[in-house]
Amino acid sequence: MLEFGAALPHLRDVIRRHLEIKGLTRQRILAAAVRLARASYIDPRLIELYEGGTTIASALENLGRDRDFGELATRGHAERAVLRLLARH
Repeated sequence: MLEFGAALPHLRDVIRRHLEIKGLTRQRILAAAVRLARASYIDPRLIELYEGGTTIASALENLGRDRDFGELATRGHAERAVLRLLARH
């Protein structure tokens, strides 16, 4: 049985070979991680406002009323409400 420290280089090799077989390079993986991080970013001010009880709930009361079934109701309207909230605070 290999010790953890001795197994680590072997594990890295196995992972590297697996990624190469899948056609994934380190650069592509890192680029995907950056895209995911940017897409998942939440402005810290929004968290502070939420914790203080300030939300966009009132802007969402009629959400979807002017949309057909299956259409994304939040795009645009909710985003504008968040931008207005940040601009006010």
